Amino acid sequence: MINQRSICPAERSVRTAKAIHNDYTYRPSDKAAINALTPLSAGASLAIDSMVSRNMLSPVLQQSQYLDNSLTQRSLTNYQVWDSHVIAPQNIQAQLAATH
Repeated sequence: MINQRSICPAERSVRTAKAIHNDYTYRPSDKAAINALTPLSAGASLAIDSMVSRNMLSPVLQQSQYLDNSLTQRSLTNYQVWDSHVIAPQNIQAQLAATH
């Protein structure tokens, strides 16, 4: 398992009497961390590189949510370069944990 604290710059942690909730947010400048968690396609990788070069750093590309260190949900918005100049979302991948 990847140590989230070592690769993720944006973390929010909430501790309650029953559990610890952790949310991690990844942006274009976190491409290596995103690729380590969810391998990127060549097109998505190119789009992220283009976003960084254009200083488009605020879009959230991936979010992961944990409950007591168990992944409960992860979503990845894959971007694409359209017509050589427009960078926009292509699709969203979602991973949900099985309920017990």
